Amino acid sequence: MLNKNQSKAFELIYDHYFADLCLYALRFFNDADEAQDLVQQTIIRLWEQQDKLQKTEYLRTYIFHCVHNACLNKLRDTKMRFMTESEEYLQNLKWEFTDELISKEQCLEIEEAIANLPKQCRTVLEMNRMQGLSYKEIAEQLNILHRTVDSHLTHATRLLRQKLKGMVPTGAYCAIFFLLLKR
Repeated sequence: MLNKNQSKAFELIYDHYFADLCLYALRFFNDADEAQDLVQQTIIRLWEQQDKLQKTEYLRTYIFHCVHNACLNKLRDTKMRFMTESEEYLQNLKWEFTDELISKEQCLEIEEAIANLPKQCRTVLEMNRMQGLSYKEIAEQLNILHRTVDSHLTHATRLLRQKLKGMVPTGAYCAIFFLLLKR
């Protein structure tokens, strides 16, 4: 029937597989309506691309595979959208927190304190906090030992705390330093 391009073939496919496909899609989503919508969209896409379906030897396997991929794509897209929205929200909160916690003069003091760190300490600090590199990656790039990276970071943090003592609450040092570095 598919080879003859008849709509009756798709009615049969829909009637025969729809319930099973919805149950399968429901494994990915906790919402039956969302699972049904996804299955319907997949079947419509199959109708639009009949030539691929006509070349398929194992129809049931192919249709389930299409629904499986559609579910994974939907989950990925949802996750990406959620992560982007969450990151934007958190970034805005960070800036609000930083702006409320410290004044412009304090920002300048912090930036100056970072600029006055020993060169190697500042370099390691920026590579770790701004570029997000691991200790191992920093050690490889600078051709130093992993332990040396740790020492530089510890030393930098200690110097910044001493220089800026009393300016900001103790627990907020790292967050503030690295938010300022990213500005």
